[in-house]
Amino acid sequence: MCTCESHPTLKVQKTKAREARTLHIGPFYLHETVKVCPVKGCKKTYRYTGLDHFLSPGSNFGYDVIEYIGYAVWRKSHTALQIQTDLKKKYNLKISESEISCLAKKFVHYMVEAQKNKLPELKNFLHKTGGYFLYFDAMHPGDGAAHIMCAVAEEISEKVHIVLGSTKLPTESTESVAAFFRELKEKYGNPLAGICDMLASNLAAFKEIFPDVLLLICHFHFLRAIGKGFLEYETIRLQHILKQYDVNQRLKGLLRNCKEKIDADPSLSHYLEYDEAEYRSSFQQFPEVVKTYCKIQWILAYEQEMNGYGAPFDRSEFVYLQRMRKTFESLKEHSFDKELSELKFFLASVVEDSDLKQYMKAIEKKINDFDCLRSIMKIAPIYKGKGLNDDGEECDMTLMEELLKDFIDSDAIKSNPDKAYKKLRNQFSKYWKMLFAKPVEARLSNGEIMNVYPQRTTNLMERLFREFQRCEYKRTGMGTLGRTARAMVAETPMMKNLDCPEFMNIILNEQPTLAARFAQLDIRSVQEEMAKIASQEKLPKGLKKIINDSDFHKVFLGVAKMMKKAA
Repeated sequence: MCTCESHPTLKVQKTKAREARTLHIGPFYLHETVKVCPVKGCKKTYRYTGLDHFLSPGSNFGYDVIEYIGYAVWRKSHTALQIQTDLKKKYNLKISESEISCLAKKFVHYMVEAQKNKLPELKNFLHKTGGYFLYFDAMHPGDGAAHIMCAVAEEISEKVHIVLGSTKLPTESTESVAAFFRELKEKYGNPLAGICDMLASNLAAFKEIFPDVLLLICHFHFLRAIGKGFLEYETIRLQHILKQYDVNQRLKGLLRNCKEKIDADPSLSHYLEYDEAEYRSSFQQFPEVVKTYCKIQWILAYEQEMNGYGAPFDRSEFVYLQRMRKTFESLKEHSFDKELSELKFFLASVVEDSDLKQYMKAIEKKINDFDCLRSIMKIAPIYKGKGLNDDGEECDMTLMEELLKDFIDSDAIKSNPDKAYKKLRNQFSKYWKMLFAKPVEARLSNGEIMNVYPQRTTNLMERLFREFQRCEYKRTGMGTLGRTARAMVAETPMMKNLDCPEFMNIILNEQPTLAARFAQLDIRSVQEEMAKIASQEKLPKGLKKIINDSDFHKVFLGVAKMMKKAA
C-alpha cells in the first residue's frame, strides 16, 4: 500500500530483468518489479531496495566490482586485459575491456562524490592544527589535450598531503585558473600560503582569489629560469660549434670503424672482456685501436656526469666538450700511427678552435657563479643530488637571504659588463619578496602559535605529475598522454589520495570498505555527472552521420559549386 492519504493498493508499473555481477555472489539474474500508486495526484513509485547496499539501482555490477577495478587501475596501473583475466580467474566474472574502462571512470566519480560528501570533515582536518599550504601547478600532455591543473594541500602538523582538486583547462589563463581557485576557496577556505612556479597567470589568479595570503615561488623553478637565461648565449654557441664540426657523427664513425676491426681480429676482441681491475692495470699496453675505442666510448658517455636536473643545472654541451678536451690533452704530447692519430687530429680541430676557447672560458666563469647561487640556495646540489626528486635542503632562510644579497651586490656580479649579469640581478630584485618571506604563523588547536615554513619547491607537484604519467604509460602502453588526457575524467589525478590513510579514514565514514561507502552516496549525482561528460564528448547526430558517410567529400564539392554560382 502507498503511504499517501488514500492508502491504495499499489499497481505493477513494470517488470525488468538483468544479469548482475558481484564479487561475493558472482553472476546472478535479477527480476525486479516496480510498483506505482494509482492515485492521480500521487503516482509515487516503489521498488525493492534490499540489494542497494551492494548493487546500485539499474547497474549490472556491484559496488565491490567497481572498488576492485578502481584500485587495480588507479593504484596498481593494471591494464583492462589484466583486470579482465584476474576477475575471470579469481571470481568467475566475465567482463569486457570497455566495461572495465567505464567502471574505472565511475570509480573516479564515486570518489569525487565521497569527497564532496565529507567536505566539512576534510576542511576541519586541514585547519584543526593551524591550516595548510597550497601547492599548485599544471601539466600539458600535448597532442591537443587540455592542461591538467592540480592543487595539493599540505597539512602542516603531520605533513599529510591531499590532492584537493584537479581540472582540465583549455589554456592556463588567469581567468580559468582563478575559477579553479575560487571553487577551492569555497570548499576549504584560505591556505596559510601558496607555492607555485613563475607562470604569470598562476601568480595573478592566486592574488585575485587569495589577496591577503602569502604567495611564494618555487626556488627550483626560479633558479632554473634565471640559469637558462644566464647561460643561454654561450650554450647556443657551443651547440652551433658541435653541429658545425658534426661531432656526434664523426666520433660515432670512428667508433664504428674501431669496433669492426676489433670484431674481425680474435686477438683484439678479448680486450673488451676484461674486468675493471684489468682495464686499470693494463690499459697502457692495449693495442692502439682498442685504446681509441675506449677513449671514444668515454667521451660519448658524458651523460653519466649529469645529475638528472636538466638544463641549466646539467650542462651537457659543456661536459661533452670538456671530455673531448681532456682526451685531447692526454694525446697531444704523443705521436701515433693510425686510429689514435685520427682521433687526435679530429679533437684538435674542435678544441683548438679559437671561438670555442672563447665561449668555453666565458661559460666556465658563468657556471662557477651560477653554482655559487645553487650552493647558497641549497637547491639542486652539485655532488649529492636526488635529481628531480630533490625537495631542497632545509636551511636558515634569514642567513640564505643575507648571503644571496652579498653575492648579487658584490663587485664581481654588479660591475660585470655582460648583460646576462644585469638581467640576473633584475630577476632577483623582481621576485625577492616571493623568494624570502618570514615564517608563517599557524595557530594550533590548543592555542599555541607555531612558526612554520612551507617547502621551498613545488617538487611535490612535479612528483605527482611524473608518477601519474608513469602509471598511465604503463597502463596504456602509449608514450604520450594526449589521447588519454582527452578521454579521462578531470578529477583522475585525485586518485592519488587512495594512498593517504588520513584522507581515506575521513572518506570511508566509518565504513569497512569503499564499496560500502559508495552504497551510502547519492547515485543520481554520479549518473548526472557521467551523463554530462558523455554529452560533451558526443557528436551531434547529423554530423556523426555525415562523417560516417564514405562520400563525405561530395558534401564539400556541392558547397563549393553553390558558392561558385553565387559569386
